[in-house]
Amino acid sequence: MATEARDSLRSRAVLSILDLLGEGEIGGLVDGLKSVYLNETPIQNANGTYNFKGVTADSRTGSNSQSVMSGFGNFTETPYEANVQVKQATPYTFTISNPETDKVRVIVSTPGLLATNSDTGDTYGAAIEYKFSMSVNGGAYTDVNAAYVWVSAGTWAIEGGHLTATKPVSAIEFEAQVRPVVTSFASGSNYCTGTVTVQPQQFDGTSWTNLGSAQVVPISYSYVSSDYGAGSYEYSTRGTVTVRSSKEKVRFIVVSTNVTSTAGDKYNYYPSGTLGITQTSFQSLVPTPTITMSGKTRSKYQRAHVLSVPAGASTVSFRVTRISADSSSIYLNNDLYVDAYNEIVSMNLSYPNSAIFGLRIDSEQFSSVPTRAYLVKGLRVRVPSNYNADTRVYSGVWNGTFQYAVTDNPAWILFDVLTNTRYGLGNYISETQIDKAALYTIGKYCDELVPNGFGGTEPRFTINTVIAGQAEAYKLVTDITSALRGMAYWDGGMVNFTQDSPSDATMLYGPANVIDGQFNYTGSARKDRHSVVHVTWNDPEDFYRQKIEYVEDAELITQYGIRKLDTLAFGCTSRGQAARVGRWILYTEKY
Repeated sequence: MATEARDSLRSRAVLSILDLLGEGEIGGLVDGLKSVYLNETPIQNANGTYNFKGVTADSRTGSNSQSVMSGFGNFTETPYEANVQVKQATPYTFTISNPETDKVRVIVSTPGLLATNSDTGDTYGAAIEYKFSMSVNGGAYTDVNAAYVWVSAGTWAIEGGHLTATKPVSAIEFEAQVRPVVTSFASGSNYCTGTVTVQPQQFDGTSWTNLGSAQVVPISYSYVSSDYGAGSYEYSTRGTVTVRSSKEKVRFIVVSTNVTSTAGDKYNYYPSGTLGITQTSFQSLVPTPTITMSGKTRSKYQRAHVLSVPAGASTVSFRVTRISADSSSIYLNNDLYVDAYNEIVSMNLSYPNSAIFGLRIDSEQFSSVPTRAYLVKGLRVRVPSNYNADTRVYSGVWNGTFQYAVTDNPAWILFDVLTNTRYGLGNYISETQIDKAALYTIGKYCDELVPNGFGGTEPRFTINTVIAGQAEAYKLVTDITSALRGMAYWDGGMVNFTQDSPSDATMLYGPANVIDGQFNYTGSARKDRHSVVHVTWNDPEDFYRQKIEYVEDAELITQYGIRKLDTLAFGCTSRGQAARVGRWILYTEKY
């Protein structure tokens, strides 16, 4: 019966996203990664556990002097599609003419990599070898060392696998960023005990750096051959593998940190011949222009290579050359494609006055780019110096000065829009032309706690919204004042404010108000009086989706029937506030 080896290749792409949260400076995330949502799921749960692995993040609140975010503001990339198959006789060439380009990211792929034994039907892995060459300013092409190989030599006797007699082992490109460096090896009577002491190290392209303390871990044997693909094989028959050159490889890999091996266990291997198990035997890395993509996959597999562009070159041409012979058999699938290349320009971008959030996401957990949402504390705006924005308490008498704080009080958000010179009306309206005393009174009224309709209390008026685009100044001011049940108007060279709040009843009247001894009354037209209001607001319990709050007046329904009014509560994220908006509209029209 034909057998098929398991797939050993899987594309691992990392997506880096830089989101602009808004004009800075903001108060930052409400609660760290618990306030960051991918596809409407928080990265971190309330109990501290994580819903996603392989996600790293960084942020800046939008100050004028903020620092560069490593990995997000250090470069820009310009992508170019290729989608070209590379054959042995027809290399793929592209040219970089931007003198500011520092590096090039080349994405190669294979639509499938496998071989089938025509006699038995067994399916196993295959390999493709290719290389990069570079021409500077029209000169001759020279090979680029774009890969590293492990170097070992000698003969090993092993237990396991499909190996018989002596089989050459192909080179494997070094892909991982972390390696175990063997510092000691424990052996038994005839077999190794299967444990090594390793020191984790990281390679930065030039040298290795220790990451942590040494630890004892069990090991298994792993190899790649052109006949059987890559993998760790269990006990079968004893055989030998001869490593013949620096292009061939033998290595041990970690199986588990919790399993111990004993003498004679199926994961035990012992050396044969003169080769001893020493540190240099299986940690040496040598740069090479030859890149080997090996393993088995029935689906598309991608790999990215970053190549340096020589400084000062006017034009640089890169050539991708297939070394392996093209497949001429239906039993071997190992086509090679260049999918795309990206020009990388290194630069330090801090994005001053912009609140930004950077995410690096492992594609293993997502089939497409996830949607992102952030729960943030809003803009830092100017508020009265005697005002605590967190407790909403005004202490003592205000001296007319301001401080910066995050607030959802619509009075101080309105003041910021009127005075800010970057995104507001500050270039057209002087602060001395604003009635700050009236705004102070309105702000205190907004902060008063009122019943929320569900047994608790909440501030009377708040605004929680994002102004995401340009808007007519008067309309924006009107929207904000509607949230505090007020108006702004120009009078006597000043911006004045009024608010529908409790005050003494006053009226100026004279002979014109009295006709034949009867007072002249005014009110709303009968056709303008509604009995039902549908208030649109944003529900924080349903990911801030719009909801409709239904408000009715039974007396008006009896008198006029159902007369519906649809209205939008600007920046409203409270059901209680939405209900108060509806009741105020019905009360105003009624009386």
